[in-house]
Amino acid sequence: MNRINILGYSLDYMSVENAMNTILEYIKNDHLNTIGLITRNSFLRCSEKEWWVQYMMTLDLGIIGESDILAAAGIDRGQVFDDVEENRYLDRFFWQMIRLDQGFYILEDEQETGEMLASYLKNNYPGIRILGVSGASGKENSSPDKIINHINSVFPDVIISGLKGDLQDRFILRHQNKILGKLWLNLGESPELQKAVGIRRGWLQERKIRKSFRQILNKKI
Repeated sequence: MNRINILGYSLDYMSVENAMNTILEYIKNDHLNTIGLITRNSFLRCSEKEWWVQYMMTLDLGIIGESDILAAAGIDRGQVFDDVEENRYLDRFFWQMIRLDQGFYILEDEQETGEMLASYLKNNYPGIRILGVSGASGKENSSPDKIINHINSVFPDVIISGLKGDLQDRFILRHQNKILGKLWLNLGESPELQKAVGIRRGWLQERKIRKSFRQILNKKI
């Protein structure tokens, strides 16, 4: 498996084809493998939250999700760059899982965000099986044991998290060995997917992310 050093972090560096082959091997396992989309926001979290560094570095597969990250490593062309630029990883992933009839469970910070993501996936990926949706920050049914029981009761193959917030990611760090499933997919608060789903980033928030990411780049130079 090829890896690349970006801003001091060793990340997986592979094309969509190679990433999908790796994921197909994961679903043959008898334990939960973790996959994460690495975005600019991932690096910001690493600079602010020590536990997030542990989370990102323990992912079984980290997929670079924004071309700005590759540009930071001096990469602006090639197959991997094109795959990232065209947002091909998630699209291929969802269609591959549908072809294999894999069931999905969505765990988000907020129930509303999870329902929005579920609606988007059903509309754009006909045939996808959404088995359940939970919000980690809700007052009802949000204790770890209740969430785990809810997930395990529907026997999902893939658990999706991370379109908004990070409570669900602290959750997987603590309880990974209790969850019945094949794949944990963190979406890294992908700006492209957020926009498609209907979660709007204010221009001030986007400006802050851009500015903070540039500051991280400048510190590493």
